[in-house]
Amino acid sequence: MSILPLTHLFQGARSPDLPVALNLAPAGSPPRVRTWAEFTSAAAGAADQARAAGGRRWVLACPEAWDFAAGLFGLLLAGRTVVLPPNFLPQTLEELEREADGALWEIRSRGTVAAGTLLSGKLEFWTSGSTGEPKAVPKDLAQLDAEVAMLERTFGHLLTAGPMVGTVPHHHIYGCLFRLLWPLAAGRPFLCEPAGDPDGFRQALGLAVPALVASPAHLSRLPQLLDLGAIPRLPAVLFSSGGPLNASDAQVWRRWVPGGVVEIYGSTETGGIAWRNQGETAESADWTPFDDVALAFEDGALVVTSFRAGPGPLRLEDGAVPAAGGRFRLLGRLDRTIKLEEKRVSLPELERALETQPWVARASVVLLEGRRPALGAVVVLKPGAPSDRAVLVPALRAHLALRFDGLAVPRRWRFPEALPYDARGKLTARALGGLFLAGPRPEPGSAGPHPLPAILRRDRLAQGEASFTLAIGADLPAFQGHFPGDPVLPGVIQVDWAIRLAQETFGPLGGFQGLDQVKFQAAIRPGTEIQLRLSLERTAIGSRLGFHYLAGTGRLSCGRVLFLDRP
Repeated sequence: MSILPLTHLFQGARSPDLPVALNLAPAGSPPRVRTWAEFTSAAAGAADQARAAGGRRWVLACPEAWDFAAGLFGLLLAGRTVVLPPNFLPQTLEELEREADGALWEIRSRGTVAAGTLLSGKLEFWTSGSTGEPKAVPKDLAQLDAEVAMLERTFGHLLTAGPMVGTVPHHHIYGCLFRLLWPLAAGRPFLCEPAGDPDGFRQALGLAVPALVASPAHLSRLPQLLDLGAIPRLPAVLFSSGGPLNASDAQVWRRWVPGGVVEIYGSTETGGIAWRNQGETAESADWTPFDDVALAFEDGALVVTSFRAGPGPLRLEDGAVPAAGGRFRLLGRLDRTIKLEEKRVSLPELERALETQPWVARASVVLLEGRRPALGAVVVLKPGAPSDRAVLVPALRAHLALRFDGLAVPRRWRFPEALPYDARGKLTARALGGLFLAGPRPEPGSAGPHPLPAILRRDRLAQGEASFTLAIGADLPAFQGHFPGDPVLPGVIQVDWAIRLAQETFGPLGGFQGLDQVKFQAAIRPGTEIQLRLSLERTAIGSRLGFHYLAGTGRLSCGRVLFLDRP
């Protein structure tokens, strides 16, 4: 089927039975197929709701991908400006709704779209806030139409039949384009559920998907959680955006996916600017501009001109230089080249140097403000690296001292299990700096008020989710005096363990504010093996940490811990 402009989707050119989306079903059952007739009916129902309520700006508050897509086109059919929220947390949605004329929380009715209806309207996306506070970015539907047409021209030949699947949020511009708008325009179905965790990934790939829409954060973790060689049908091609993909990760995926990883360089403001596929050719580390983008280089910065980026040239804070064949090479963020005691220090260059050290898997460096500004290094170690800070830190400092002035060598160090990527797969200076708000955390199992138990297994699941298998030894000090002759693990220690493991896994949580919906349903006794599952939800003002202690007999305890961001 040929691609249709988004403005012409409802001209009656599509069969009512055309598959538009799939919902995963229980294992062993076929997915639920949702058709074009269902989609147009849902969009018309959303349009009727908006027309009945009136107003100009509406928040699209539907977190499920099917309702989100139908609601988006319904609001556009009604002539509304659609506000796409940065997340679906209750406080975020309530704040956006207070400044809007209405909000679409669910599609409550069905209707009929008049054939030939042309869409018009505006959308408001949000930036990631990786280099500052998030901000709204207006887009015309015509700009998104041009983006979808460009994607089909450039990559359509790589895609076979089957649903588009993604691990990234569908309400940010990258996920919205690749997971929803491009498939809708091209007549390909999309999978409603995200596939960011191992189980969802396996189940989604059972549908013979043509492409996976992912981020560097997911592509770096999934090979550690899955045996890719045991998955019978991997996608023909992978897409990645949100930041540069590590070359070693690109090579890992290339061994299993013939088409490799197509990286998209762009931003919310500009849309897609260029692409590359590392390892495909000798020059594949360089970026190829899309055919509707004009580039210039101004004082070492990249300047972009395209209809999709809006009127006039747009100067970016990305350092770049021209390369052969009309391509260009990115040199890192210009705003990440800082002055420290009057000396220029490139944070990306420090990070690249750290990642050449044999113990280092990933590294990020941040400027820590204060009376005396200093650099902090956040390092994820490879398996087998020393765990003793007294060995690690001097070795890493000595490695950097071979290439950098002593002033540029970080003074403070943190060693989390993973870098604190947000839901978009981005690292923010705020999240990195937050790891240094408190002193170094004790190693797991180290001496302290309540030592952690032995950790038999750790699994980092989807973004903000983790699981731990714990061996509850009889010698844990926590059992002393609680209670003589019938030892039981105190509830306060269960909460303490959840907080400490969450801090080690996800980074800083903020200041403790209280507990919510805590239930202790069965005793945890010595000599048992239990599972702790954590889920972290970042809010506009802090964090909510959910914990569940489980055993073969069922749930032992659960609850939420509330935190407030420090000013």
